[in-house]
Amino acid sequence: YGARKDSGSASCTYYSVCLSTSITKIMVKPIGPDSCPTGNQSGTFDLSSFRNATDIWIEYRGDNSNIQRDYSASPVTVGNNAFYLTSDPKTLKYPACEIGTPPDKGVPDGFTKVHFRWPWNDPTDPKTPYPGSGCPASSQRDPVTKKCPFDLQGKVGFTVPPYPSSLKVTGLTCEMTAVLEFQDGTCPWYYVLIPDSAWPTSGPSKSIVFRYPDESKSLFTNGIALPPRTASIKEYWIAYAGAPDNTIASTTCCLDWSLQTNSYFVYTSNPGPGYTNCGGSVTPPDPCSPPQPSGYHTVHFRYLWAGQKTFTFFPNLNLMPKWMELEVNAPGNALKVICQREQDRPWYACPVPDSAFSPSTTWRAVDKLHDPEWNTVKPWPLPAQPKEYWIRWYYGKPDIPRDKDPPNFKVYDYYPDGVNGDWSATSDWNDEMCAPKPPPTPVNVGFGNGAWFPYKRTNYLYPYGGSLAYIYPEAAKVQDLFDAFVWERYQIWKKNWVREGDEACGPGTARVYSDTPEGTVSEGQGYGIAIAAAIGDKELVGKLWEFVRRFRSQKKYCFLMGWIWKDRSQCTAPDEGGKDDSAFDGDVDIAIGLVYAALQWPNEYTQIAIDWLKGLECEINAKYGDGYNYPTAGDSWDKAYCSADKCDYAPGTKNTVYVDYYPPGYFRVFGDFLAEKLGKDAKANNGQTYRDFWYKTAETVWELVERCYDAKGVHPGLMGNQGHIDQPCSAGGGEPYEWGRALWRLAIDAAWFGDNTSLPENKPGSSSHYPPKSRMQAKMDLIQNFYSNFYKNNPPEPNANRFSTICHQLGTDGTVRGTDDTVRNCDPAYGHNSYTVNLALCPYVTMFDDGGRTTPDIRREAIEEAISTTVQNDRYFQESLGVYSILFMTGNFPNPMTVPK
Repeated sequence: YGARKDSGSASCTYYSVCLSTSITKIMVKPIGPDSCPTGNQSGTFDLSSFRNATDIWIEYRGDNSNIQRDYSASPVTVGNNAFYLTSDPKTLKYPACEIGTPPDKGVPDGFTKVHFRWPWNDPTDPKTPYPGSGCPASSQRDPVTKKCPFDLQGKVGFTVPPYPSSLKVTGLTCEMTAVLEFQDGTCPWYYVLIPDSAWPTSGPSKSIVFRYPDESKSLFTNGIALPPRTASIKEYWIAYAGAPDNTIASTTCCLDWSLQTNSYFVYTSNPGPGYTNCGGSVTPPDPCSPPQPSGYHTVHFRYLWAGQKTFTFFPNLNLMPKWMELEVNAPGNALKVICQREQDRPWYACPVPDSAFSPSTTWRAVDKLHDPEWNTVKPWPLPAQPKEYWIRWYYGKPDIPRDKDPPNFKVYDYYPDGVNGDWSATSDWNDEMCAPKPPPTPVNVGFGNGAWFPYKRTNYLYPYGGSLAYIYPEAAKVQDLFDAFVWERYQIWKKNWVREGDEACGPGTARVYSDTPEGTVSEGQGYGIAIAAAIGDKELVGKLWEFVRRFRSQKKYCFLMGWIWKDRSQCTAPDEGGKDDSAFDGDVDIAIGLVYAALQWPNEYTQIAIDWLKGLECEINAKYGDGYNYPTAGDSWDKAYCSADKCDYAPGTKNTVYVDYYPPGYFRVFGDFLAEKLGKDAKANNGQTYRDFWYKTAETVWELVERCYDAKGVHPGLMGNQGHIDQPCSAGGGEPYEWGRALWRLAIDAAWFGDNTSLPENKPGSSSHYPPKSRMQAKMDLIQNFYSNFYKNNPPEPNANRFSTICHQLGTDGTVRGTDDTVRNCDPAYGHNSYTVNLALCPYVTMFDDGGRTTPDIRREAIEEAISTTVQNDRYFQESLGVYSILFMTGNFPNPMTVPK
């Protein structure tokens, strides 16, 4: 055991050491100028009579000439004229020192001071939160956690803090001692003075071992390699930087990570914790970017798991471990780098040696605290230049490696979560003490040119709903983040799925590319025009529209857009008319996009929008005869009369309907827009005013929704695929590839017009199936109720988002079926994307709340899962609907007629 001088005061002559009460006999030996004990050892001091004392003082009261005799006697000579032992400092002849006050912090010439942090701690204990081995531990694993419980008390006989007063140091010239730096009950740092003669500046590296003095306790470090000593550096810090060695990740508890060669790092400044007199530093280190050893740089990795096959941009603190592993494979050197969590951020600091950076080095992130482990599957390239980096999930599913741009992961040379705000505003990351890391240049969001996006002018609110940023305490900061996210995702979508020039219908044209079916479908062109117009991309709107003009449906139908384009041979002269028919879903999204364009850039698009809406009118069957205006599937569907110039519906025709094609909120906008531009008395072909025509069409959609409640195999919170006027959901349907869009289109109407109780479908009691609710309220409540409780039969990982298990195996009846038609849980790896998730969560944007059961926390989970899912999209349909829906969920898709001019 090492005894340390009690005080830095020159008058202090006492040294102290903490011993177990089981020790009753001690001997004393001085330390020579080389830090090694000399041979002048005392006889035995018998402490047995002080077994119940907390402190014992020993002083010599005899004559100087007798000290050597009394010191060497065994037992030593005791008495008033020899060695005096007492538990009462008041009886001392030479006054006791102030115990705990540190001695001189200086480093004598010819020595190097090495600070060592106690490594045998439980890092999950709030009293010892720094990295530790978690050892010693019980040899029996917990049957649930598979962890070996930390058991310092059982194995050694005490707990920390406070820490033992000294450690044994071996491996150099002799057996030395490291003493506790500050006996204040909390300081975990020790120091030892090593003679420079024992630590050369060149030649073979030296190793040092720290041990608990009682060898029977088997508490020791592995050999820690010391770097070549540098004459200009007089102090080093050694700290455990490995993983806890008592977890499921350890093959054998306390015989794995804690004994690996790279588990201890040698620093040239205090890595923490530290304060005056403890650790040799008075400057608190940045807890999100702690100092690294010389020759290392930090690679930060952003945690992304919510399960083995489930990913999130908003990790729950209860799901994130204190550490994870970064496998770094450099030429001739495979490293398992332990990364410590940066406070409560989803970021982990991974110290990578500079020598590991190279053009061929790869990384792979692993959370080993699960069985099977969660990992990023494929090794990814690490930058060749040693410097600080941040790695963040960027695009697609992280466990399905991409071999083309954009990559699954993006490497930044700045802190990316601080762009246009800080994602810490979405949660309590406890990172106030972390140094700010602003990006080099903030991102400019929006196009200008008279464009509305981002929609600050509407305060991101709808008449009966609004941006889900309002759920957060720091709503304005979160909205800035959402705007930047929408902007980023739009740019990615545009790069991935827009084809121009020779890949479209020539110069000045553009199309939205579909991967399945390959080519361009009017549905995708509609998404593109609506998205581009809402976000203010005037140039792209123009090019997309010019493509439509060169691929029109036949004039005898409605002269809208042909349904599917496969190659340039189908391109015509502008507005010539083609050979195909149209699809209603594409036509209606083109329509809302043109209205957005007309209201932002009226000179160019007002007449275009009017003409398109007049054409869209001919896809509405207003001749059935029951007073409703029934939308159809396309401009040639179910028309009984067809001449060379015109096709039309016959009275009583029960036309095919797809409820997911029909956005009632858009229909109302069309009526208001035409009334404003053409006059309130301007009439549609059936004699109604345009406003009445389109408002009746919107009412018809809600009538179809009400009729769908009678369909077999259709859950009331969902929707059927297709049917006919009298049985609009009779076909039922399977995966939400089609019917899922109905939930989104109805939600937009509820947010835009849910405050208007004069509408027939929004009057209390208008739902005959769910009185006394209105039709609008009933449907929004039913959707929310179904999805809010979906997790109960499809449980996610504990503490993960309740919506994280939604998948496209979900059928219209509300059950999840496999390819063998058996009922099972949703597989989040199978079809967890924006058309299954985002569209279903759009009703949470509305102020309807399922009778108070839809809480703010549930709405928060909805937007967070929608954003996480939007990142995962990597196909045309998913990604288009992802950007389209996230515009709406972030308050950036208002009724264009309500936007202040």
